[in-house]
Amino acid sequence: MKEADKIIFMNFPRHVCFKQAYKRYLNSKKKVRESMSEGCEEKFDFEFAKWILIDGRSKKYKERYENICNKYKDKVIVCRNRDDVRNRIEV
Repeated sequence: MKEADKIIFMNFPRHVCFKQAYKRYLNSKKKVRESMSEGCEEKFDFEFAKWILIDGRSKKYKERYENICNKYKDKVIVCRNRDDVRNRIEV
């Protein structure tokens, strides 16, 4: 993290993350995306849905993100929705 120029934290609401992940699954079902490891097919199962909605938002993860945001205040960009991403990140 200390070598990074910027740290982008996409803190989207759970329902948005869930909807986008499910939409991606429907669009690439039984396919392999470029960003995936070779031989790894797109899937959407109970375990993944639970991680999006509950486990990935646990106190442990929240504290981890807060620590990163506090430690690297000058580098962190927090985006709470797609408009934030478009407005705050130069492409």
